[in-house]
Amino acid sequence: MAIETLPIRDVNGTIRNIAFSENAGVYTPANVVINESGDSAASILDGAMAVYLKDVHTNLINIPLYQVGGGSTTLSSATVIGDTTLTVASAAGFAAGEKIAIDSFSFATITGISSNVLTLDRQVDTAWSIGVAVEEASIQMNVNGSLGSPQIFKIAPPPGLMVHLTRIIFTMTHSAEGDLAKFGGITALTNGIQSRRIVNGVITNAGNWKTNGELMLSMYDVDFPTKAGGAGVYGTAGRYTFSKLGAALNLDGDNNDEWQLLIQDDLTGLDTFALSAQGHIV
Repeated sequence: MAIETLPIRDVNGTIRNIAFSENAGVYTPANVVINESGDSAASILDGAMAVYLKDVHTNLINIPLYQVGGGSTTLSSATVIGDTTLTVASAAGFAAGEKIAIDSFSFATITGISSNVLTLDRQVDTAWSIGVAVEEASIQMNVNGSLGSPQIFKIAPPPGLMVHLTRIIFTMTHSAEGDLAKFGGITALTNGIQSRRIVNGVITNAGNWKTNGELMLSMYDVDFPTKAGGAGVYGTAGRYTFSKLGAALNLDGDNNDEWQLLIQDDLTGLDTFALSAQGHIV
């Protein structure tokens, strides 16, 4: 049982450290005095008030939006933390150099394939059981979509996992210089990049961006890196920090929550386009 302390000012103005005991993520204080009007104590709770400290004991995340590519399979052998290989039911559709998503929320790159064993570029940090999904994760969003058939990229925590997303970061590269009237280095989009959140099957649209200028209206921190010494490529990069709006984007795997970007235009004129989300596990 974890114990946390929180400094609270009592009715006399004295700062006291209140001890909280943790039980299944709920922190319960003992003998806490509540001051309603500034000069009187309302009650002594003796542990009756449950306080949920949602940002205690968290792990940072930095993960890409992706869509499932050609390969999709499951683990046929459980993993141990530190493993650098995955044994899967089928390696069909996978290739060296491709990125994969394990249980929809952990990512690695395949460096080699032997029969049904995938060798990765990093050690795994989770002990996954047999049957966990392994999918090819396509993270490049410079694809051809339309309003009627959008290409959907997503973040979707698995059941049992809740995350708070606090910021998104994107980068594009392109052959032509960018400005506020373009999208990256290509002409303004017709239908736009649609952002939406799905919670318990309910869709909430959060934004639609057709130009770099519209991106800047949402996130402001948009930059247009130029070619280094006349070589290389042009770029567009930006970040959208939700905390500046006084909120975080909460996704609960038990509710099948997702955050999605819908590509509704032809973005193949961009050389690259990828987006990562940052935050923490609750």
